[in-house]
Amino acid sequence: MTIDSGYDETPFDLGSAAVWRSHVEIFRTHLHRLPAVDLLVGSEDYGDELAARLGVRHHLVDVRRSAVTTSASDIRADVVGNWHMLGAGGRGWVAEHLQVAWWPSVDRDALGQLEKRVWRKLDPTLNLSGMSKTPVRSRISQLRRGLYNEPDPGAEDG
Repeated sequence: MTIDSGYDETPFDLGSAAVWRSHVEIFRTHLHRLPAVDLLVGSEDYGDELAARLGVRHHLVDVRRSAVTTSASDIRADVVGNWHMLGAGGRGWVAEHLQVAWWPSVDRDALGQLEKRVWRKLDPTLNLSGMSKTPVRSRISQLRRGLYNEPDPGAEDG
């Protein structure tokens, strides 16, 4: 048995034929580095479809999530909250794809306006002042409060 891993940066949209084609192409390119593959083992609902598209058998395991309670779908939905579930390769991928740009400026107002336009365009996950609340941003705020033992401003005093 050979176990291997790789990266697939295609957006995750199982309703898109183009996305499926991209996933399958990436998988096939990656699988060519291995001995003949005839079995896909996984716990995700889309495993049957992926296996059929790859021309291999699918073996569904741990459907109830009793051994591994967090799925790949859970991790994609909340990377920060499930960071502990990522192996070194997954954490490395995130680190490689996280970029920070810095540029000194004496005109803080102009820089602030530019920053707001960039944030609106990119809509990053990070909690940023002036950005709309999302479930991921709320979770990041909650985790940060926990790090600093700050009370949750939305919680009622009791």
